[in-house]
Amino acid sequence: MALAAGPEGTTLGFDPNPFVFKILRQNALLNRDKTNIHAHPFAITVEEEEFYFISSEASFANGGISKTKESIHGKYIQPGKIKGVNLKKFLEQQYPGQLNKLSFIKIDTEGYDKEIIRSISDLIEAFRPVLVAEVFKKSSPQEKSELFDLIHDHHYDLFFFEDFDVRARVVPVKTREELSNFRKTINVYALPNPYSRSMERSGPKDA
Repeated sequence: MALAAGPEGTTLGFDPNPFVFKILRQNALLNRDKTNIHAHPFAITVEEEEFYFISSEASFANGGISKTKESIHGKYIQPGKIKGVNLKKFLEQQYPGQLNKLSFIKIDTEGYDKEIIRSISDLIEAFRPVLVAEVFKKSSPQEKSELFDLIHDHHYDLFFFEDFDVRARVVPVKTREELSNFRKTINVYALPNPYSRSMERSGPKDA
């Protein structure tokens, strides 16, 4: 993604896991002639607050955030807390001159994706970036339906894709039921539908 943006673009990487963030920060320093990556040790949340980072693995290679020490993510709790930031406020404060270039957002947060999308609704409406989100296998059918509705209600078209490869199979996801039918963790991408927005602005036409 950073190679696609190039050194003239800006790629932001957020990871609240302190162990993973150390790797992210080191990777961000590589290939500086080809990329411009800014690493930040935060979770993206609705409000700015602090959370526990909890994992099902003692290595903390995976996991998620929780306001309490009881979590579906597992029993291993990192000492200390991590910071959550509202992405819109963060970008307005830290990147005010680049905000109008926002074109792509990828989310992969172990079932928290819909909450992040809800928290960045203003950004989606204002800048219409391409979205990539994870549909977590442990999410309930209702949660998967809510994720579909959150994206679709912004007048986006959703697509399932098998892999991050130009040759990967791509399948349109047209209903919430189609998204709920996936039983494994998958990724979807979403493109703004300009026709839907133009119809909304102009209103229904007389027959």
